[in-house]
Amino acid sequence: AVPIFILVLFFFNDLTFQESFYRGMVFLTVASPCALVAAATPATLSAISNGAKNGVLFKGGATMEALSTMNILYSDKTGTLTLGEFKVVDYKADEELLKEVVYMEQQSSHPIAESIVSKFKELNLDRVDKTQPVEEVAGSGLKKGDIRVGKPSAFEHYEDVNNYRSKATEGNTTILIGKNNEIVGFISLADQVRKESAQAVAGFRKEGIDVTLLTGDNEMVAKKVAEEVGIEHYVAACLPEDKIKFVNDSQAKNKVVGMIGDGINDAPALANADIGIAMGSGSSVAMESADVVIVKNDLSKLFYSFKLSHKLNRIIVANVVFSISVIAILVILNIFGLLTLPSAVLFHEGSTILVILNGLRLLRQGKEEYL
Repeated sequence: AVPIFILVLFFFNDLTFQESFYRGMVFLTVASPCALVAAATPATLSAISNGAKNGVLFKGGATMEALSTMNILYSDKTGTLTLGEFKVVDYKADEELLKEVVYMEQQSSHPIAESIVSKFKELNLDRVDKTQPVEEVAGSGLKKGDIRVGKPSAFEHYEDVNNYRSKATEGNTTILIGKNNEIVGFISLADQVRKESAQAVAGFRKEGIDVTLLTGDNEMVAKKVAEEVGIEHYVAACLPEDKIKFVNDSQAKNKVVGMIGDGINDAPALANADIGIAMGSGSSVAMESADVVIVKNDLSKLFYSFKLSHKLNRIIVANVVFSISVIAILVILNIFGLLTLPSAVLFHEGSTILVILNGLRLLRQGKEEYL
């Protein structure tokens, strides 16, 4: 455009070639989109750095920018809304069978398994048959030969002469033990809701985001946790494929979907969501599948990052508008011959510095501004 600009001034404005060339150099200077190029990157890097200082790691700038556009947030329960630190509050099982269960749970890294192993760590497992492999049934539990341990929904076709299924309605997380197609024992565990969960959920709902609980636990536990943290919608007895279906169905309705979880069973849904969010205390598979990792396991940090994302997008828009406006004004001034090359350089580079400094303000944002 610069040669065309020079020729137009020379042939149609009765200017000398020297004057035309000089204005062409001014035009080359002021029309360079340096400030426009710098409108997003410094601000995005500042926001990512701010999030990291507050315990939230973003794997890319696109995720930081997209967080503010989220319409719906699906959340796992165990280890996400709750501490994931289970305590065995009741159990019933033959001691030899209990030893088999403890051995099976030793092969899993799930918080429930760790709690069971910790509770019965005094049991002597020397006589347990360790030749048979322990199989993990995705979203249901564990299996070893004819012995099965898992959530109540996995025992629909098992006989229950002792009515152990009723334990699942007492508001605790209940694990049933089955052998030869018969329910022969149970273990009930209690978990605690994270104190900051209710605060974060309230913040997201105030911003118009639909927060939905998706848990593999039973109806009573799901309802109890949902009421404690203020979640209106919840779905109990979810398998990993069910969580993916909810994510995909929402995306089909043009919703920007966030999914937060911490376990292996959550990984597929985290990978499919527009914004996958993993808890730092969760499994490595979940963290690898997610776009965001909450290092300090504090959900209020996620809401802080959500507000930070809004601030980031406002700053980017302001920078773009400012940089384009400066270019337009300087070009017009140059057309009328009201701009010298030194002043053009001063205004052009000055606008670039202002845009960068405006983006760097995100490094200084405090938590109190958002919560």
